[in-house]
Formats: sequence, C-alpha cells, structure tokens
Amino acid sequence: MAGVGIRYYEVARALAGHGLQVTLVAPFGSELPRTASPHLENLRFDTFVTFEDEKLVALARKHTCFFAYPDVIWRCRRWIDELDTYVIVDGYDITLFEQLELHAASHQPIGELVQNHLTSLRYVLQRGDFFVTATERQRDFWLGLLTAAGRIDEELYRGDASLRALVDLLPYGVPDEPPMHTRKVLRGVVAGIDEADFIVLWGGGAWQWLDPLTLVRAAALIAQTRSDVKFFFPGVSHPSPDLVGAMPIQQELIALSEQLGLLNKVVFFGKWAEYEDWQNFLVESDCGVSLHRDHLEARFAARTRIMSYLWANLPMVLTEGDELAEQLSGLGLARLVPQSNAEAVASAILELAQAKKRTRIDASALKKQFSWKAVTRAFADRCKAACNMKRKHKRQEFHRSTMHGLPPSLRMPQPSTPIAKILYPVLRALMLWYVEALLDQQHQINTSLLARLAEQESRLAEQESRLAEQESRLAEQESRLAEQESRLATQSSVLREAELLMTDLIEQTTLAAME
Repeated sequence: MAGVGIRYYEVARALAGHGLQVTLVAPFGSELPRTASPHLENLRFDTFVTFEDEKLVALARKHTCFFAYPDVIWRCRRWIDELDTYVIVDGYDITLFEQLELHAASHQPIGELVQNHLTSLRYVLQRGDFFVTATERQRDFWLGLLTAAGRIDEELYRGDASLRALVDLLPYGVPDEPPMHTRKVLRGVVAGIDEADFIVLWGGGAWQWLDPLTLVRAAALIAQTRSDVKFFFPGVSHPSPDLVGAMPIQQELIALSEQLGLLNKVVFFGKWAEYEDWQNFLVESDCGVSLHRDHLEARFAARTRIMSYLWANLPMVLTEGDELAEQLSGLGLARLVPQSNAEAVASAILELAQAKKRTRIDASALKKQFSWKAVTRAFADRCKAACNMKRKHKRQEFHRSTMHGLPPSLRMPQPSTPIAKILYPVLRALMLWYVEALLDQQHQINTSLLARLAEQESRLAEQESRLAEQESRLAEQESRLAEQESRLATQSSVLREAELLMTDLIEQTTLAAME
C-alpha cells in the first residue's frame, strides 16, 4: 500500500477499535495485509469493480457515514445524492497541486485539468456534510474553498465560531505498536550494503512533486569522503501502476545515479515493500530523508513518509517549508535544509553519520499524540453522532449569499457635501434594492430550473411507464398469437387424423364392394 491505502486501512482499524461497525472498501484485487488484526469483528473488508457497482451502492445504503476522497465522492455522484448518508470528505491529499507539478514536467496543457478539478470540487463542497484534513494549513485551504462555495452562513457561525463542526483535523497517524525487526532486508542482504554501513532511507515513491535528485547529488558529495554511507530507495514507482502511472522523474533519478557512478554502489533501488515488511526497512535504517521543491503541493502536503520515520524514531533530514517538518525541527527531531541544496543535505547527513553508534531520536510523546487510536478518537465520536444528524445541504438547495448589505468592495464613500448627504441614502437604497433584486432574480431562475428538471424527470418517468405498459401489451399479444398457433396446430393434427380415417374407410368400402 502507498500512503492513501495505509491511511484508510489504519483509520478503519482504529474506528473499529472505537466500537463502530466499519466496512473498508477498496478496488477489486485488493487484499488486507497478512498481519491484519483478526479480533476486530466489527471491521469488514470488501472490494468493488467500478464506482457504479451495485455492491458499493448497497454498502453505502447500509451505513450511516460515507468517508472517502473528494475524487471518489465525485465519481459516485450519480447514486450518492439519492442516499441520506452522512458524507465525510477526506481533504488530506490535495491532488490538484500534485497534478499541476506532473503536467508541468511533461509540458502538457493544464487548463482542462484545472477545470475538471474545479468542477468536481464544486460538487464535493456542496455535497459534503463534514470535512477533515491532516494539518491546520490544509484546514485553512478547505475553509477558504467552503467560504467561496457559500457554506459559511450565520446559523453555522453562531453555533460554532471555530467552524470545527464543518472542518476538523484527522491527522496522518502512526501505529500504536512499535516497529519490530522480523527479518533482515538491507544489511548483508542487498549486495553492496554491509552491516556497519550508515543507511539513508528515502521512505516512499519518487513522485514528480518531490526532489530525490538533490539527494542523489548529495550522495555523490558524501561518496568523495566516505564509503560507508549508503542510500536506499525501497520503491520508485507506485505499487499500483494501473492507478498511478510512471512519472518522468523516476527515470531521471535512475539515470542520474548511473551517470554519477553511484548506481548499486552508493545508491540502491528496491521493490515496493509490503506493509507488514515496511517496519524492517525502517528499523535497519539510520536516517530518513524527505525533500521537495518550492511549490503549492509542498506548502499544503502532509508527508506520510515523515510519519514513518517518526514511528521508527529515525533522525530526519527534511526540506524546510513543510508544516510537519517545521514542527519536528522545533522539537529537535529533524534537521531542516534549504530547497534543492545538495551541499546542505550532504552536510546534515554527514553530521548524523559522525556518531560512532547508531542514533535514534526520542519521539515517544509525539508518537503517543499521533497514534492512530488518538487521532481518530474525535473522528469516531463525530461518526457516532452522525446518525442523529440531518443533512442541511441537500442537492436541491442553492446556497444564497449570507452577507447583509453590500460587500466592502461595493460600499459607497461617505458623503462630504450637503447635496451628497441628501442623495446618499437614496442612492444607497437604490443600490441595495438593485443587488437584492438580482439575488432574488437568480434565486427564481434557479428555482425555475429545478422545477423544469423535476417536470422533465416526471415526464421521463411517465414515458417509461407508458413504454413498460406497451411492452406488457406486446407480450400479451405475443402470448395470444402463440396460443392461437398452438390451437391451429392441434386442429391441423385432428384434420390429418380425420383424413386418414376417411381414407381407411374408403378403402374398406371399396374392398367390400369388390367382394
């Protein structure tokens, strides 16, 4: 599993541990890890083929809450609107910013990409009943989107000025149990990595929005003075290539390692580790690295690989600017480096490698705070309370502006002359009337459109009923024709028997006459 799969698997386990009946649904072909807890009787696992799969619809109908990615909710829109399910939007991974980096690298047009994302976002912002994010910075982003979508009204604000009832945190967590070393995976196993080497781990895929190339350049600098520092990438491409295709940076990474003479000597590439085996790579490593460039994805990201390092008490070298990286640096658990600075990365790694014995950070307090059990506790309470909540934002509703008076940009300057003071109230009243009239007109148009849609749906239903009635009549006529054909066949058989009898009678009569 990659970060998304791990998040949903661990959240499902934690919610089941909090006493909820949970169904974890994944694309067809998915399997639970072999180490999945068998004692969680209220955790069910199932798969689906397409987002229109009747099994998926039936499962959603049986459950109170539907928790999914924005993209998944958008793909399920044809049937999810017909349910009263409480929809929870997982906003921890802002895929638009990732796709922007990927398209920029391949020089593909991004206009259509952005429009498609905005179209799906508009739907999700209206359909979602509750939103969660992994960081406060992400929460700010979603609050901005929801404000622009008209979801922040007076009633909501008076009830909860913090708006936690609409958008709250569900951070990426770490397992409650510490990582265990069950078998060797690197030292003395990978050719070129010895028992005494200092192992630097790039804990995840080489994605277009990250900067693994700077780490390889830092490896070249370190190799000039030390031969016992090794760099390992357990997986470069995504473990599900059908879902996430290859990215240009992955080939660039391997090509640069070979060009600098580091491939299979200083820099090593492996295959994506299974989830239950991932702990072995973490325990055998000495340092975890996560690097990125300066772009939107980095500002709003929640790096799952950093949480893996935290779980294993690994010292870290991280690019500055990431919200979690800054928090870990403030606690003395990570060294921050400037973006795309190979010299700074090399210096930070060498500083960690100077110790004669392997170093580990003390992150026990932070791990307790970020355990999956801890980070899902409030979320579990929200899910339990959802069964008593009624959706306020249904598909048929249009969110009208909640502003009283004119927005700041339309406010008129205060009058300064006597004539202006006389005309000001009149002009202001006219402008307010005009704006209100526009809003009412738009509301009437929306209402009229909805009425027409309802009327068209009614007509379609009526036509379908008529077609069904005609099909029933045709079937009845076909049955009658078949019955008539059967009667004719019976009559024909009787006539043939009568003809045979007549023939026999004539022959007998003729013989009698001859005698």
